[in-house]
Amino acid sequence: MIRPNRKIPKIYSYSLKKIIYYYKKRFLRIKEFKPLIQEKNGHMSSYEAYRYSLELVFVRAKYLFLSILNAVEIKNEYAGYTLLKTYWETVALFGYLVIGIENFQLNEPKMDDKILRWLYKNVRCGKHFPPIDEIKRLGLKEEDARQVNVLTMLEKVNKDITKRYKNQGETSISSFYEVYLTYLAELGHPTYLGLSICIENPHANHFLANPNKSYNKKFDEDLLIFLRGATHIFFNYWTYSSVKH
Repeated sequence: MIRPNRKIPKIYSYSLKKIIYYYKKRFLRIKEFKPLIQEKNGHMSSYEAYRYSLELVFVRAKYLFLSILNAVEIKNEYAGYTLLKTYWETVALFGYLVIGIENFQLNEPKMDDKILRWLYKNVRCGKHFPPIDEIKRLGLKEEDARQVNVLTMLEKVNKDITKRYKNQGETSISSFYEVYLTYLAELGHPTYLGLSICIENPHANHFLANPNKSYNKKFDEDLLIFLRGATHIFFNYWTYSSVKH
């Protein structure tokens, strides 16, 4: 069962390391989930399928989070930022699922089937999976078996988070989408920023690629700050989904 968690503290009232440790404990605190209830025909209800989907994303987020901390510990920023990019996308999917479920009305016709199809599309499918032949065999249209683009998820979560900040009396606007687009998508790929971690610059006009370098101090704190921000968003949605649904 998705259990309510304690209120998330204001992240700026703690040191960076303390809040990262706090989130690590929150991930590790959950040891198991309640078994799913299947109907007589062997299928899950839309409620159980939704809960199962959130739990799957939780587990993925947990191990990506722990892997990022491991990459920081061994000073491997290539792995750290590549994992952070994937973690950011996982947080976006989780937020998108929490936001999207509210578009369904309890009294609308065939609501259960609509939710199950929506979950199938966004949790069990991807850009090119399942293959076209399998989609045809299932009697589906291709658009019914293709996950929503990650940038669309990021944008929707960004707008929702900004709205939540305003409702809590905060004036800040979420940069969840912009950070991914202009920073993480660069550092998580072999672009200039992604490659620049290994550059040594002993002289103002001389650059050197160092085969023994996997760490750049100027990026280190940024990585943990980004991790803290994304995890703050994740647990906001986790707590909300626990109470709301």
